[in-house]
Amino acid sequence: PRRELTIHAGNSFTLTAWVTSAVLVQGAPKLVYVDDDATDGGDGSSWARAYRTLQDALADANAAEKPVEVHVAQGRYQPDQGGGQVLGNREAAFTLLNEVTLAGGYAGLQGNDSNALDPQRYGTILTGDLMDNDLPGLRNRRDNSYHVVVALGTDESAILEGCVIASGHADGLPGDASPRRE
Repeated sequence: PRRELTIHAGNSFTLTAWVTSAVLVQGAPKLVYVDDDATDGGDGSSWARAYRTLQDALADANAAEKPVEVHVAQGRYQPDQGGGQVLGNREAAFTLLNEVTLAGGYAGLQGNDSNALDPQRYGTILTGDLMDNDLPGLRNRRDNSYHVVVALGTDESAILEGCVIASGHADGLPGDASPRRE
């Protein structure tokens, strides 16, 4: 159906137009892909060219025009891995960003359909076990990340879904945001 649309701009002018349909379009989000089975050197533009580390994908998302969706394949991701990171750095963490959706649970390169999404079947684990040496009963965790994921200064547009967060070891004092130094 055809409708009249009138826009008034104060005392400046009035615009009247006939509209047959109107669609509010927000740009499609940029997609960034990460798979721990990818080869090094990917640019995150597809599963075939996926980033190998989540930190590299988050750096891309941070620099990109928003909104951004980061699709994370099944696997284990440690915050001390990727460009600009120092291996074994307990202060390394994945930082959530406004207008960025971090979505885990994709089949990625190991699945018949890389875009298959099932967090139960395709577990995506963000782990603070930096040395891959945790033992049962919370033993041997003193070398783990203090915080695996942080969301400082974010709003509801910073989304984390389909991921398991595991093995952080914030051994600071209660109520103290900084880790205890020994």
